[in-house]
Amino acid sequence: MNDPHPDKAPVLGMPFLSKPIPDPDLNNALFNEVPHWIPLYETHTEIGLGYPNATPPDTCTLEQKSGKTIRTYLIPEDDYNKALFSGQRQHPPLHERLIANALIENATDIHLSETPKGMQSQYRCHGQLHEHYTFDPRSSQRLAQLICFHAHLNDEEQGPQDGRLHYHNQDQHVDIRVASIPSYHGKDFALRLNSNTQNPQLDQLGMSPQIQEQLEIALEQESGLLLITGPTGSGKSSTLYACLNHLIAKKRGQVVTLEDPIEQEIKGARQSQIQAKQDYHFDKGLKAILRQDPDIIMIGEIRDKKTAQIALEAAHTGHLVLSSLHTSTTTSSLLRLLNFDLDPFLIRHSLNAIISQRLQPQYCPHCVPVPQKKCHYCHEKRVIGRHLKQEFLALPDPNSAYALTDLLKDPQLGSFIPFESEDRYQ
Repeated sequence: MNDPHPDKAPVLGMPFLSKPIPDPDLNNALFNEVPHWIPLYETHTEIGLGYPNATPPDTCTLEQKSGKTIRTYLIPEDDYNKALFSGQRQHPPLHERLIANALIENATDIHLSETPKGMQSQYRCHGQLHEHYTFDPRSSQRLAQLICFHAHLNDEEQGPQDGRLHYHNQDQHVDIRVASIPSYHGKDFALRLNSNTQNPQLDQLGMSPQIQEQLEIALEQESGLLLITGPTGSGKSSTLYACLNHLIAKKRGQVVTLEDPIEQEIKGARQSQIQAKQDYHFDKGLKAILRQDPDIIMIGEIRDKKTAQIALEAAHTGHLVLSSLHTSTTTSSLLRLLNFDLDPFLIRHSLNAIISQRLQPQYCPHCVPVPQKKCHYCHEKRVIGRHLKQEFLALPDPNSAYALTDLLKDPQLGSFIPFESEDRYQ
């Protein structure tokens, strides 16, 4: 991400300050109303604030509470980051400033890596990893301590650790999954941001009408296995949660989930989380769930033969089962089940349908095909979003004369909708 330039100011309607001088003495309780802005000055009648890009946060609350006119300025990003993450500023706490800034950038992940110069932060936005800011050694130590404390990690532990922390502001409640590993220079962190304000619905995912119709037909079945597959970060969890919300709205019965971890609370579902330290794994958890008299079971992920076997048996004995696999196509998902050495008869009579999906980058219209320097629209990231692409396969009637190997060669033997063939810039 590069510093903005004066030629952006007319576009934004904000004057540009090439050498802003933040005033840390203004970081009082009033400025907590605008934690993403950098306070520059305050007079009897007005307040000056700085921000580095084209989508500045709202300042109405500060204007109402202060009773003063708010003047906003475009400032270089390096100056913004130094002021936002400097040790001079105490409120909000450093880790909250980092999370809030990542949310403004629409980041799904924050990566923190120790280097000889300090902790390097990176954001993953729309699937792309971007360099962000390097904290000085003192701030790096403080940031690591804050993350460990709020995520309930042992700061002295030398091995890998997992934890969770929560971020709240007026608009968002974000549950953050934290994973740490020992590294050459200290401790590295990966933070996955999951907004609990989301309540995914099928018609909000961006799937094609044809696939949504087929998916809803599959969800009307009383029993059977529905698989949502795709690579990491392809939105499988969102699709699974949207399916659960659809089934709960239809009042289809008792819904029980088994997840690692629980990424989002679903009203109307009983959610159980894997506890590896207590030897509560997917296979044991699934056996326990079946004793809870469920109508619908959601398994966060099928990772091994035992879990796949129990899931298929549950689907075959009258339960509607939803789960996910890390495979890239519908046929490779079917092949994965066969490679688990499962009974082909059980697969044919239990597996209803497979949806494979991926999130395709949506490129900045001003930077394609030729990237533009100083682009005020995407800030030279090129990718401004992602859209969903899916493939659907419903298996043929299990009583018909076909072999799963035939289906692998010719998916058209079932109800097959391939990935949309669209010409897009890569």
